[in-house]
Amino acid sequence: MLRVRIVSRVLGAIVAINTLSGLPSTASSAGMDLPIIDVELQSEGCFLGRVTKSDGQPVPNAVFAVTNNRGVVVRGCADQHGLVTVHGLQGGVYQFVVGTESHLLRLWSGGTAPPSAIREVLLVQEASVVRAQWAAPRRLNNLARQIKFGARNPMVFGAVLTTAVGLPVIVHNVHQDNKS
Repeated sequence: MLRVRIVSRVLGAIVAINTLSGLPSTASSAGMDLPIIDVELQSEGCFLGRVTKSDGQPVPNAVFAVTNNRGVVVRGCADQHGLVTVHGLQGGVYQFVVGTESHLLRLWSGGTAPPSAIREVLLVQEASVVRAQWAAPRRLNNLARQIKFGARNPMVFGAVLTTAVGLPVIVHNVHQDNKS
């Protein structure tokens, strides 16, 4: 019990520092970094959200799950207009899973949220947003990794630097000798 209190206070301090410093917050989930969105809860810990498709159309009866570091908090369905209402939540970091999409939200009790916090969340199901850049083929990636590793070696770096400086000098001197 004491360990849980210490961990929650440390995490709370980290959240507060990130919020005050204005640094973008991310959290790692399932091997990818997700942005954390600040959300102010309505009265009595009520969360409001809307589930839509990537084209903005509401998703009626969308199944969702709300989890935190202790496990599943709530499972439910959106109404026929895609509206999600969850009552009884407390401030903290929660993961909202809708379909195949995951949204990381930092919920704040009323009156404690930063000015940038929003009051209603748009939860996009099956978003077509790609969260990465083009990935090179595996062979090219392996070659780049080997080059980077080799460049860290001082002997390799010295040989490349010597060649980069020495080769133009040699070419210049050869041309000077041909003119005379």
